[in-house]
Amino acid sequence: MPDLVRSNPGSPFLPDYRQVNVISQRNDEHSIFNHYKQLIKLRKQYTSLHSGSFHILSDGRNGILAYARKEEDEVCVIVLNFTFRSQKLVCNELKDTLVLHSTHRTPANPVPDDPLILFPYEATLFIKNG
Repeated sequence: MPDLVRSNPGSPFLPDYRQVNVISQRNDEHSIFNHYKQLIKLRKQYTSLHSGSFHILSDGRNGILAYARKEEDEVCVIVLNFTFRSQKLVCNELKDTLVLHSTHRTPANPVPDDPLILFPYEATLFIKNG
């Protein structure tokens, strides 16, 4: 049973509760809270992210998972680097895309030429330009 279920009401707070809490997460634009809030907003905004077809581009064996979601003319490409080191990714689907959301890249920037150099633990959502 998880500790949360077994905890007693009135138990002491974690020592860092003043730094790690919902209020501090809401006020930090780079927090996990705001990262997921933005992802949920994008999922609602882009049809391909919730209803589109799913196409594997890199299966994760090398630590990189990449896939495309397609719905009519809308194409999103999701790239995840699960390793602690930079990785190269050659992917034709990234041609003519822009960064939509990323843990490491600035939104609206075009993708540099192949190969794409992924940062350690990078997660980036790209959208086809045009």
